Amino acid sequence: MRTAIVELVKGLSTNEKQENQQLLNQYIREKRRDQIYHNFKLAQVEHQKGEVKFSDHISEMRQLIEESSWKLVLVPLSNAPPQKNI
Repeated sequence: MRTAIVELVKGLSTNEKQENQQLLNQYIREKRRDQIYHNFKLAQVEHQKGEVKFSDHISEMRQLIEESSWKLVLVPLSNAPPQKNI
């Protein structure tokens, strides 16, 4: 199926390809916004339950991570390669 789609796209004019590219970029942005909003809502619930701890000291943050079963994952906000887990 992917091959058929690629061949179809190859047959489009440059303008049609650019329109499709813009649409795909828009869909990707919307999907990422939805993911960010979903994570925000989950964080709100965790905060309301008192499950969220804050610290601006790296040593305290490391201690909180070690004491919990959670892993800190850096999530990129762009299409950059994912960051390494801490």
